[in-house]
Amino acid sequence: MTKKRHIDSDKRATARVMQLAASGQNGELDVTPNWLGHTRGSARLDKALIKGAAMKELLAIRKAITQHFDHLSIEHGLEIHKDGDVYRLVVPKS
Repeated sequence: MTKKRHIDSDKRATARVMQLAASGQNGELDVTPNWLGHTRGSARLDKALIKGAAMKELLAIRKAITQHFDHLSIEHGLEIHKDGDVYRLVVPKS
């Protein structure tokens, strides 16, 4: 897991990746390490959370979901929102 990141730049980078993915440009989602400096399972979780995924899908990628959610919040300033059964990465306004 990444540590001592710059939260504001991580938020900006995440917002940019979300905009690209929303417009169908998914290339940035497959870069390793990813925009948050993550590799392997963490990078795959980030990609799934950008697109939106059910808990079952997330657990199939990596079992340490709660720890990853906490890491995204503490180290990167990001939030996870649940809409029905779908979890998504969210960049908070403040």
